[in-house]
Amino acid sequence: RKFKKFLVKEHSYGNPNAAPHLKILEVEELSFKSEIASDILNACTNTIRIQSIEGFSYLEALANEQAYRILCHLGCATANVYLKQAMLIYRDKWGATAKYTWLLERMENLNVLQKHRPEGSVKLHLSTEGTKVREEISFEQKS
Repeated sequence: RKFKKFLVKEHSYGNPNAAPHLKILEVEELSFKSEIASDILNACTNTIRIQSIEGFSYLEALANEQAYRILCHLGCATANVYLKQAMLIYRDKWGATAKYTWLLERMENLNVLQKHRPEGSVKLHLSTEGTKVREEISFEQKS
């Protein structure tokens, strides 16, 4: 909340860097408040488009990654498109090859898990503890 308040204040002062960050926060807020996939998809697409038009490659990639994470949670079949787009932007537009490689390895690990998983669904949970990010992968069996 404090960061959003700070960005709103900066935006009111005319800071051009505040609006793109606010758009990403708005999508995040919407994902907590709504389970309507079409509304969230429209918000994600709009945010990605704005980041692209403004030339903020890193925020465009981040918005695509955000769309992937949120849409996966909602079970949308198109979620992988956003991850692939984020990866291409990280690698080709922004030059963040380490981030691209990390996402590629993570994606390959998930594909391996999904090929060898029991009938059911895979849940990926990311949590932070201090400065470390921890991934927990769990399987839910179909009844």
